[in-house]
Amino acid sequence: MKIKIPAQAKKTIPNDALNRDVKPITKEITDLHKDISNNLILIVGHKTGEKKVYQSLAVNVNDKKYFSVLANPIHLFLSTAIEMYELSEIRKSINFPKCGKKDNNSNLFLLEFEPGYTHECYNDFIKARITSIIMLVSAIESFMNQQLTLDFKYQTKGKKSKEFDIETIEKKIFFKEKIEDVLPKAIKREGFWKTEKDTLKVLHNLYEQRKTFIHLKTHSEDELLRYSIAFEKMIEFDLLEAINYTIKFMNLVEENFIEVELSTK
Repeated sequence: MKIKIPAQAKKTIPNDALNRDVKPITKEITDLHKDISNNLILIVGHKTGEKKVYQSLAVNVNDKKYFSVLANPIHLFLSTAIEMYELSEIRKSINFPKCGKKDNNSNLFLLEFEPGYTHECYNDFIKARITSIIMLVSAIESFMNQQLTLDFKYQTKGKKSKEFDIETIEKKIFFKEKIEDVLPKAIKREGFWKTEKDTLKVLHNLYEQRKTFIHLKTHSEDELLRYSIAFEKMIEFDLLEAINYTIKFMNLVEENFIEVELSTK
């Protein structure tokens, strides 16, 4: 599965504004010298005739600067989550049969290991799944934060009601409240979740998986069973379902925000 998500900033500039406000303070890229800032605002003319503003950031390599439109963090996180999920499935379905040693029972295999060490095939599978879960929640968090305008205020309920600005929301409001209460207010659709309870349930379950592995507890009074419950739940968690519901959620908030290209292999 491949996805496309627009860059974070791509404002269109009308020609009159371009000539009046922009050109007097801009330089052609050929006029720039090597000591310029790595962080530039680019104005790009496209084949469609549109001129758009993009945020850019350079990478320095051997005294040369390579500029690119700055990637949308949502794309970075979500595409990594998808890639790591797919990699975990490859490691499970292809690598396990290569690494496993058959027991007397034809359905039981042991991934051989050196004394005291887990087999590399098993480690690689677990690493990919945990990374996918963490990146998937990071994509959702970033997406919700991008829905908050700079002047947005969130008012809590109850007798001790408080008002939060965007900076305080990002720092102090936890995931559950942000997705259930803050987001619908920010997008001015307070009944958003009434018809999407299944989506909300999947996203909450996903967040619980992420929270488990960010703050990993032993969950056992027996040292021989340490972490086993957390890892078993993570392995059994329907990660593909969580990815699909994450994409569905974002496209419900912003129509056609994510383009999905399914693999033909």
